[in-house]
Amino acid sequence: MTQLITVPAIGATPQIAINPEGEKLKQYLLSASSEVTVVASDIGRDSAIQIAGTIKTHLAAVEKERVAIKEPFLTAGRAIDAAAKAHVTELETELRRLNNLAGAYEAEKQRLARIAEQQRAAEEARLAREKLAAEREAARLVEEARRKAEAAAAKGRELTDAQKAKQMEEQMEAAEKAEAAEAEERRIATERSIAAQQQAESKPTGASLRTELEVTVHDIKALYAKEPACVKLTADISMIKAFHKAGRELPGVTVTERPVFATRAAR
Repeated sequence: MTQLITVPAIGATPQIAINPEGEKLKQYLLSASSEVTVVASDIGRDSAIQIAGTIKTHLAAVEKERVAIKEPFLTAGRAIDAAAKAHVTELETELRRLNNLAGAYEAEKQRLARIAEQQRAAEEARLAREKLAAEREAARLVEEARRKAEAAAAKGRELTDAQKAKQMEEQMEAAEKAEAAEAEERRIATERSIAAQQQAESKPTGASLRTELEVTVHDIKALYAKEPACVKLTADISMIKAFHKAGRELPGVTVTERPVFATRAAR
């Protein structure tokens, strides 16, 4: 029998095609089939069956040859896959191990950096509150000194040197507290800048850290009840057909029976 499908040797440039005889037979079968437009008699039926049988014979021959020709390529492909897998298995294990080690280090470093930044932010908030309180206290002391001076003047006398010294001391203490809080704020800002620079300088090259999500569904019914968009429902057609043949009615399903005529291959 003439080979229907022409293929190159393994490794050659693919130029795969059906041979001229096969193409010629295909055109003949299509032409003969196109002449059958309606079956209205036993003779017409037999003619349609004969043509259909010839078509089925040709289809079976093409499929048989396709499988036979493809097998060496599949065998070669499986051998290539097996050799490559045997070669890379240990290397892939080591790659995962190294990535996990480096990734764990980077993840921990980022975690500590987040904690440090949270602590800096909390310290900044505390200093801001202390600075505001100190500024308000300084303003209160100035106002209090003004009122005392006015009250003393109204009585025709001035504050004593001791009173003036005490007021000055209180005002300077409040101002020093505000300045100290402001200095601490500047220190934290500098610390944050240095930390950001160090983090940028220590960023790994030739690699990247990303976050992957691992999802485990423990109760799909509960998930579907709460968020049905997160669950996909698919019908089992084979099981539906089996239920139908057993006379079982199924809600939400329509089964339509239609005749299917199967022609045997011509001999």
